[in-house]
Amino acid sequence: MTVNNLKNDSLAFGINLFYQKEYTLARLELLEVVDCGTINEKVEANLYLGKIAFRCSEESFRIGENYMVYVIEHGDPYQCEQAYFELATKNRLLHHFPEAIRLYRKCLEIFPNDSYALTDLANLYLKLDELDKAYPLYLRLLSDDVLYKSKHKMETNNNIAYLGLAKINFRKGNITLFKEYLAKVTPHNKRDIEQRDDLEANLFFYYGQYKKAVEKLASSLNSDSNFIRKSAQEKVAIIRAIDPNVKADNKNLSVFFSKNPSTRAGSVTLANIYKQEKKYQLAYDLYISLACKEEKYLLDALNCAMYFDEKLAINIINRLIATNIDQEKYLDYLVYLKKKYGIEFHHQTSKKMPLVAEAFMEYDEEKVKNSAKYSCLLNFHEGYNWDYVYDSIIKSSLANACTLDNVEVIPGAIYDTYIINIPYLALDYKDYLVVKTYKGSKTPIEIMAMSKIELEESSPSFILRNDANVRKLFR
Repeated sequence: MTVNNLKNDSLAFGINLFYQKEYTLARLELLEVVDCGTINEKVEANLYLGKIAFRCSEESFRIGENYMVYVIEHGDPYQCEQAYFELATKNRLLHHFPEAIRLYRKCLEIFPNDSYALTDLANLYLKLDELDKAYPLYLRLLSDDVLYKSKHKMETNNNIAYLGLAKINFRKGNITLFKEYLAKVTPHNKRDIEQRDDLEANLFFYYGQYKKAVEKLASSLNSDSNFIRKSAQEKVAIIRAIDPNVKADNKNLSVFFSKNPSTRAGSVTLANIYKQEKKYQLAYDLYISLACKEEKYLLDALNCAMYFDEKLAINIINRLIATNIDQEKYLDYLVYLKKKYGIEFHHQTSKKMPLVAEAFMEYDEEKVKNSAKYSCLLNFHEGYNWDYVYDSIIKSSLANACTLDNVEVIPGAIYDTYIINIPYLALDYKDYLVVKTYKGSKTPIEIMAMSKIELEESSPSFILRNDANVRKLFR
């Protein structure tokens, strides 16, 4: 046996060990080829050494990258394309998305119809919500120009393309096209069924048909795929938080939220649940974590902190002042703490002072009454006028709230809210009086008339449903 033959054997043996996932042994064989092989053998050995480096945690990214650079500098187009693809995939897994995109496009410059590069790049664009860039790539996967090694691979990629095109049209609001592409999916395995059902569940969620959404997710709750299973469990748990009337027969759901949620939507939901259960410190911890990436959750953290540590709330206000969040959204808390502790916050005065904030600075009953009078147009045909509403209905409702069926009391951190149902009270179907009072008192500091729809839109379940992170999960 010649030396050259020995090296060929080492190369073949090393590659075979790689596919058996015997990476340590494979590496030893391939390093021998790098030392003594021909230039083509060295290129091939470097390619697989790079693959091993990317797959082994003990190997650094830079080591693998150096192997791939050698392949790109000395290899043929096929080897170069493989190196670019491996580099792109590793960068994608490391969340280096711009670099991953650049490298996938390098693959397509060499082989424009490579199904693997087309699929991964399209899916990455979809992940980044760059829909107009993903769309043509999914269409290319369906073209006759793309060559597949087998009929099975072609059918698999066709389903990927149809699912991708369905998702894009759903996000764009093209429900008709969404349904058309989804109907083209031909399930060949359980995974295809789960992915199709997941998209249908998203549609039902946006229609507010929560029971049907949960039914569509049922098969995925016990999926063999950890990602699909966790995603389905999380979605069902969120739906149940939005609508407690929805039932789901799955034993894992009862303990799902005892662990850290895997998505921001799950964290938002769990924080909401803690808040409803009056576990304010647990809710605060989650909101603070969420606020690291999205400052808006500082408002929720502030609200929770007011229940258990007002000094912590002061710190949150100082953080809020340093953001671009509209000061009006937390000015009532700021004024309350300012007056209580004599603190001078370094802030810009809001152009519009909320009535609640004004009340904390200096209470003016006539201003509260006049503000309500001019903002809430009463239904005079029913004989209502503001003196009667304020002196009789409101004061009586506040005094006897515990015994009245038409009054709901919501205790708050710095004020209590009374929701009084009075049919035909105000114009524009505003059948509810929402009265805010000093906490623990019966003194009104803000009075508003609301319709049933407006009231529902201010509810925790509506706010949760429309949270950006929750909406993102269901699309």
